Amino acid sequence: MKLKKRSLYSLLSIFFLMSFFISSCDDSFDPFNEDQGFYSIFGDLNLHKDINFIRVKNLNITLDADTTQQLNATVTLKNLTNGTSEVLKDSTINFDGVITHNFYTKATIKEASEYEIVVDGPEGNSVSMKRTSPYDSDISIDTGNADDGCNAQITITIEPVMQISTLFADVSFLAPGNKTPKRTYQYKPDIEFTDINEQGAGKKTLRFTPEEAILAQNYLARISEGRNPCSVLLKDTFSLNMRHFGSDYYTTVSDSIKIPGGEGRFIAYYDSTLKFIIPAVSSFVNN
Repeated sequence: MKLKKRSLYSLLSIFFLMSFFISSCDDSFDPFNEDQGFYSIFGDLNLHKDINFIRVKNLNITLDADTTQQLNATVTLKNLTNGTSEVLKDSTINFDGVITHNFYTKATIKEASEYEIVVDGPEGNSVSMKRTSPYDSDISIDTGNADDGCNAQITITIEPVMQISTLFADVSFLAPGNKTPKRTYQYKPDIEFTDINEQGAGKKTLRFTPEEAILAQNYLARISEGRNPCSVLLKDTFSLNMRHFGSDYYTTVSDSIKIPGGEGRFIAYYDSTLKFIIPAVSSFVNN
């Protein structure tokens, strides 16, 4: 007997549906990997914040099933550099019946320190992660020679920093947009590291000229011949935008309910925004 294609597809659909229900009823089917994963960790330690939160999730309970308002685990934040520790308090957020557990600390996060977050379960199950915080660096800005105009050499120095720390930085400025009267543009200068001591600490330096920053933008690069690039600026104020991570930023992985061992994302960092005036371009700008 030959089956029509539609009938064959119907039988296959019923087969796969039955297989799914059989698998769902099988006690050996364990999507949360109880043998390897206990808790996931997701949080930040920001040197410049008064309160820092660490979200902890029990990998063996689905989000919609966690309705107890209490996580049966002890969460401890340790500063391994100075030997201090703190048992964190839990706070919960209920969003449409989904509860997340957000443990928090009001302690000041110290610079250049190794931190460990430890989650201990009731049956001896434990997961932990370590991160090193960056130096809370000093930032100095040399706006160059005012007589150099749009080619003034701007030098931004950030120190001390660890050689293997991660720094993301750009400078921004205001100029006309393609579709809007005003737009903030971002320019990413190259970052150089200079080692200055035996501990591997040094300084990171960003250098650029206003002309380089302006002509790097696709729209602004179409400046008519003979026109000074700085004449497109709407202000002589630039901004430094930066985020500085500790030395182990690139070992961070994304949070997941299926991560073996329960590791998630745990980072230590700070961010800053500084505004500065470049006198060399002031004469081109109508303030």
